[in-house]
Amino acid sequence: MSSARLASFRRLLAAALGTQYYRPWLEAAGLHTPQLIQALDSIEPALERFPPLKPEAFLMHREQFHNPAAPPPPPAQLFYPYRTMPRTAVLAEQFRSRRRLRVFPNGLGRRLVWFRPEAIAGPLAKLCKLAELVESGALKLRPLRDAVIVLTRIDQPPLSDADRERLWRCFQVPIYQQLLGFSGELLAWECEAHEGLHIVTDDALFETQPIQGEPRVLATSLVDLVHPLIR
Repeated sequence: MSSARLASFRRLLAAALGTQYYRPWLEAAGLHTPQLIQALDSIEPALERFPPLKPEAFLMHREQFHNPAAPPPPPAQLFYPYRTMPRTAVLAEQFRSRRRLRVFPNGLGRRLVWFRPEAIAGPLAKLCKLAELVESGALKLRPLRDAVIVLTRIDQPPLSDADRERLWRCFQVPIYQQLLGFSGELLAWECEAHEGLHIVTDDALFETQPIQGEPRVLATSLVDLVHPLIR
């Protein structure tokens, strides 16, 4: 276990101490002061003191997970899986436009066509809608040259083979998946080998736990201190 990872976990627990939801759990775990949190020397035993969180609990009661002491997070940065980033369109909020990257959070129209993207990133639903518009001829998008990046939030199912094939048939470029936290932070990404996801080890923790006889992956972002989510 790296010292940087342990330090990030301590910061996450300190942030969670400022939330309505996690303060009782931290008190029950004997981690009710910053000093006790700083004394932690291992992640796993502390992590197991928290129950797995249902995503709907966060989505329906987001205010209970808010840490008012944390500064607003910076806009998310899109990670490009290989080479230099080409001209890329992002069909999602939380990202910031820059020279070769343009954000189109609210539409699939003429502005996207005028940008002439060489790669496109976005949630699966928006990418499938874009594919539908392109295939029907309703949107005259220039053929992509580099990649399609599917941005999957941690509460969403992974990209299926059928959806990957659908996007490939339309765009004819490699399809990559990236796993994001609720604030858009990168937790895991797919490379050119297409043999699973690479975990961003300093920024995320992943566990596999059987729930009702089925394996379930639990994710913890170590970098979202505004809305800290554990497991």
